[in-house]
Amino acid sequence: MLNLNKKTEESKRNVVFLDDFNRLLELSKGDSLAEASYEFLIKRLRTSDHYNDHKSSFIVIFWNRFTGKFKESYNSYQGTQLDDMPHNSRDLISWFPIYATNLFNFKSLSGLLKAVETKMSTATVEELESHKAEVVSFLKSKIQTKLTRDQKELFSSQASNNWSFFFNKSNRGELYPIDVYPDDVQFKEFWSNTELFKDEDRSLISPKFNVKGRTYWSSVYGLIVDFDKTNKTVSLQKPYDELSDYLIELSIKKLNDSKTSIKVQEKLLLFLEQFKGDESVKIKDKFEVLDENLNGFVNQLNFHLYKLKTGLGNSSSSLFKNPESFIGNQFVSEEEINKAKKILAQKVLNLLKQNPAKPALYYEYLNNFLFKSFINDSKNENYFIVESFSSAKDLACSLLMVKRTVIYSPFHRHLESLDTIVSGDRLIEEINETEKLLKENQSKTTRALKSEVELILKSNLVLFSKPFKDHLEFVLKMNTID
Repeated sequence: MLNLNKKTEESKRNVVFLDDFNRLLELSKGDSLAEASYEFLIKRLRTSDHYNDHKSSFIVIFWNRFTGKFKESYNSYQGTQLDDMPHNSRDLISWFPIYATNLFNFKSLSGLLKAVETKMSTATVEELESHKAEVVSFLKSKIQTKLTRDQKELFSSQASNNWSFFFNKSNRGELYPIDVYPDDVQFKEFWSNTELFKDEDRSLISPKFNVKGRTYWSSVYGLIVDFDKTNKTVSLQKPYDELSDYLIELSIKKLNDSKTSIKVQEKLLLFLEQFKGDESVKIKDKFEVLDENLNGFVNQLNFHLYKLKTGLGNSSSSLFKNPESFIGNQFVSEEEINKAKKILAQKVLNLLKQNPAKPALYYEYLNNFLFKSFINDSKNENYFIVESFSSAKDLACSLLMVKRTVIYSPFHRHLESLDTIVSGDRLIEEINETEKLLKENQSKTTRALKSEVELILKSNLVLFSKPFKDHLEFVLKMNTID
């Protein structure tokens, strides 16, 4: 398994958590982190010192791994945690927490009181300002201690695969970048819920990354990618473009996963399209992906047409009425779209031409284009198709769509028939209308099918209603195509 905390020969990522964490540890040996923290603390203490004792005030100071800038997140009333997820729920990769404290507790720390040379139980803003160098030195030590402890916890978490320490830190607002976690954890908890890797066009951020008590999922549109539906492009949003190589790697992995939905595959192909010129990026061809998806579609169609033992045609045929959904938006030009449609039609025709004598609900399961293509191909190639129908209406509609002599079977799949779909007066009406249409069409059947009907009628193991038995007798009197 690839790990964001370690570069390997197989995956040299341009952003690696441990590299940036080590860089932060080196920075902590200087004064920049402590001085930035000092300024944020003094600002907060100065603006509110006259109004409260800061017992309810909590602050987290962050360092940006990409820009080197600092920022604070502040809560004035909870004391031990932030009020909500930092970074406006939008940036889960840039900011490292370098120091967090309750302001009252900070003013009361024994080391700080010693640094400012006061005998009082809490230090004042004036004392902190007049002893700036000493306070910065004190903060430097506290930041180094905090980061060293977090580093030890990181190694412990990697060894045990127990990440509760970092989730608990998130729950008080000390949110580390998402790549502190190994690939499988960060995908499960974060990436899988973003708009690039889910069917929806929005991201959902887990409450695991929010502060304690905030149990809701945060919904964010346009978090990591921008979808340009007009030009059919997908581009990375800042700052997630910094992780482009990791997201390419992850996209290719999910594209090769057979469980990935068609909608997500479409997004991933559009996203990866922009990197096709990069020789280091091995992207599966979009027509190769289409071919694999259509293999799955054809297998499902084969099962529903010829093998399904339970269920009626209408209850499941909607899956196959829009096979063009497998083509998706990843095909941009008209030439590509037409090529994809031809591949689709040929795949389906190859299946159907192997089984034309098998009775099936072809009209119900195939969309108009595929149904017409199948019928016309049978005329051109001189083979016959044995059709069955679950209603007289379907028979009538199919005749309006394509003029032909119907080769009729009263059964399809495991002896399913009108007799298993409707009953009573409704069955009589369906049979009468079906026979009327068959006569008008001068429909035929096959000798093999007649032989099977005769055997079924003689069997004591198969029971039919009186109207349907009469319908089978009607079929036995039909002319045959062979």
